[in-house]
Amino acid sequence: MPSKIHLTPFTTVIMLAIRDVKFRAALVKTPKKTAETAGFKLTEEEVKAIKKWKAAEWDKMTVKDLNERIDAVGDEAGVDSGGVDSGDID
Repeated sequence: MPSKIHLTPFTTVIMLAIRDVKFRAALVKTPKKTAETAGFKLTEEEVKAIKKWKAAEWDKMTVKDLNERIDAVGDEAGVDSGGVDSGDID
């Protein structure tokens, strides 16, 4: 039986950005609008976190880096922000 994966809207948006270069470029420029256009509502903390990430960092991000950033956002907001497993990303 497959394990359950807990993906928050923030985690899902980040995974989309990793997989889709056009989505990533839009997300870096206008995170809130881009996420909403894709059907996701991000918190202000999540939008601020995305704005801090440099566009050039995305291609070099490892799963460990990604989880650390996602966890940091959750810690700031006092919530479980989800996370990803290397198997979640093609």
